[in-house]
Amino acid sequence: MPRRQSNEASGRHSARRNELSGQKPFFEGEVQAQWLHDGRSMQLLARFAFFQDDGTDWPASTGRCIDGASIPRPLWSLLGGPYEGKYRRASVVHDVACQDQTRPWRLTHRAFY
Repeated sequence: MPRRQSNEASGRHSARRNELSGQKPFFEGEVQAQWLHDGRSMQLLARFAFFQDDGTDWPASTGRCIDGASIPRPLWSLLGGPYEGKYRRASVVHDVACQDQTRPWRLTHRAFY
């Protein structure tokens, strides 16, 4: 089931978005995760986020599980796997955004690129 933001959380995000608007896109934090017993999924050990140039944030909170499904397997030979290379950080926030489904799918997939 998609996670929805509380009004309080939404207000905090709006203030942060205004503060960051106009800056270059950036990642905040480092991906810290541990492998789960299925050998494919990982659980985040620390908060991680991506901020677009308009200040929109794409959070990946502590405790969230990711599985790298953001990059379809047929594209791995072109782009690399979800846990390697330059797309690793983007695949983490994209996985969480796809799970949450709080934004339109086109916006979610566009943010990945």
